[in-house]
Amino acid sequence: MHSDARRFFRIQTPEHQQRGLFVLGRQRFQVLMLNASANGFAFLSPQPIQVAAGTIARLQADEAWYKVLVVRSDETDEGMVYGVERLADIASDADDAGLGWGRSRRGEVKSTASTVLAVAGVLLCAALSAYLIAGRPTWAAVLRTVTAGAAAS
Repeated sequence: MHSDARRFFRIQTPEHQQRGLFVLGRQRFQVLMLNASANGFAFLSPQPIQVAAGTIARLQADEAWYKVLVVRSDETDEGMVYGVERLADIASDADDAGLGWGRSRRGEVKSTASTVLAVAGVLLCAALSAYLIAGRPTWAAVLRTVTAGAAAS
């Protein structure tokens, strides 16, 4: 049996998807994506990256961004191979939290703009309900006024 047994099956990264970007704080490193599994990735960096196991960083792989935890590094003839565990899908490398506003699962994008719009709609409905409950004109009265005005013109 292979001595590098893993918990999850590894899928080799297709050649056209091998370009990746590893972001550690303000430092950016161009990397070569080697494989992906159900819970992480392996990538090759031609130059060593000063990062310890247990460090949280960001990784762009095939146009998607991930919050990752560095779990291992191995030196090879081509450079350093790093193994990272996927912690969360995130909207971009600027999304440090990786929770709430980014992608909670691949393809399910939670947009800040749509959330703000939904909250504004709820507040508007609550304010309008309070206005109508306070004895102000009903929608029927408002509708009669608008249609009467339209009929007069």
